[in-house]
Amino acid sequence: RQLQPDAYPESQYPSITDDPRLDQLVRSPYDMILLDKVPFHFGDGGSAGVQQPLTESNSLRPLDATTLERAAAAGSAAAAEQLGRQTRDEPGAPGTTIHDGVGIAILRTDGTPERAAAGIVYGDAPWHRHQDLFDTQLYAFGRPFLSDLGYPQSWAHVGAWEGNWATHNSLWSVVDEFEPLELPFDTPWHFLKEIAGRGRLVRTLRAEGIQIVEVEAQRWVFDAKQLRWVDPGVRYRRLLALVETAEEGIALVDLSRIEGGDEHWRLCRGLEGRFKQQGVEPASHPGTLAGVDVERGQEPTHGDYAGLAWMNEVTQIDAGGAPGQWTSLHDETARLDLHQLHVSPGTTLRTARATAVMDAPDRS
Repeated sequence: RQLQPDAYPESQYPSITDDPRLDQLVRSPYDMILLDKVPFHFGDGGSAGVQQPLTESNSLRPLDATTLERAAAAGSAAAAEQLGRQTRDEPGAPGTTIHDGVGIAILRTDGTPERAAAGIVYGDAPWHRHQDLFDTQLYAFGRPFLSDLGYPQSWAHVGAWEGNWATHNSLWSVVDEFEPLELPFDTPWHFLKEIAGRGRLVRTLRAEGIQIVEVEAQRWVFDAKQLRWVDPGVRYRRLLALVETAEEGIALVDLSRIEGGDEHWRLCRGLEGRFKQQGVEPASHPGTLAGVDVERGQEPTHGDYAGLAWMNEVTQIDAGGAPGQWTSLHDETARLDLHQLHVSPGTTLRTARATAVMDAPDRS
């Protein structure tokens, strides 16, 4: 390049020795923004209040002007670009995000900002983490459709609610012989595999009108008798496809698979509001999702059912049958259609009221 600067311009042939970490550090928090308004939530990050439409007029700015100015002065082109965008109050367009080091993937439609974004957590990053392995979120048209509870209302019940697998849009395999560890959520990091899980990226695909990400994970449990981590043979695999349909519509295809363990669960905590399956009269069941003999808040028969024991008003509907629809309590025009493409033999499909445990359900 020194001999022939015009033949090898840096714009086409960037240096392979320059340190890219500063630009990556600047870009990372902006990569986590959904619809230019809210951060992607996992662990303690986020709030249950996100069920409301995103009416904030300003763009989310994770880094202030002073920080960006200092990063730009240190040589970050990304900081200078972002500072200019924030000064002009222009929304960002991060595109598809794959942060494989921490295990977060976000699929976005085209546009500035995007009209829809879907994200999934699949890594094993510790600290303030929940049982949110494979938790999936969907934001579109200025509102949330699948969101995360985030920071707990109280540390007294985080293990049974905000931190529990059952309150996430995820999947789980119960292993009868292993109870979950009764650990406080400030437990040192080396115990958090039980809580967070571990996954890896399998493949991604991007084409016009469709984006696909596939991830897989395994569950680890702690054997209290042997005082060591063991592999119970549980494997998870999940493929998400964000598809742009006619008239700017959006479809999220979700293929979830589980191997191993004794009982498989697929949970979808949708819109706060009502859910109805077309042409199906729900059959009411007593108790909670933890069992017909377990009332709301009672201790369940297995520790993995701690979150399910707070979900009552159970009804059974038609597994593999007609489509259903959620209608938002906060916005009657926000509706989420649910189509069942395939279910395994012996699957039951149930709905339940999933209200927080701090107060009476009608005040939650």
